[in-house]
Amino acid sequence: MIEIYHKFLSLFDPHERRQFWLLTVLMILVALVEVVGISSVLMLLNVLAEPASIRDSAILSTLQDRLDLGSTFNFQIFLAISVIVVVVIGLLVKALGSYALTRFSAMRGYTLSSRLLEAYLSQPYSWFLGRNSAEIGKNVLNEADGLVSRVITPALRLVASIFMVIAILGFRCWSIRP
Repeated sequence: MIEIYHKFLSLFDPHERRQFWLLTVLMILVALVEVVGISSVLMLLNVLAEPASIRDSAILSTLQDRLDLGSTFNFQIFLAISVIVVVVIGLLVKALGSYALTRFSAMRGYTLSSRLLEAYLSQPYSWFLGRNSAEIGKNVLNEADGLVSRVITPALRLVASIFMVIAILGFRCWSIRP
């Protein structure tokens, strides 16, 4: 598996590798924002099911005292609106991450097909005499697109999913402290 990713990264030039690492940081950010969204929804459900849990939590009780919203019901409304905002921001970050992943994959298809075409065009004229021009065009267009759709995009989605699982499991282990 690691060997596949080494081959995968060898297809990129230094600028593309830097973009890949920035995309990796964005995927980690998406995973962390997802964990924040999950934990905020769980916290809200806990507060709605058991309003006395506000006083059990130092953070929630301090927040309620500082906001001075009057009643526990008003504080629950405030928490619900806050959680909606957090979830919407999380969805926006997730959409940005998905867009960046798709754009990165598509642009790698463009650069790979450009490099392949450049390699074909640098061949001597006699090389073209023995080749079918339709096959050359197919190689430039279809093979680069196939590499992107069957290797690069799934590999990036796998990395993003692994980060998501690690973040959720890390949150779960952290939240079950004895």
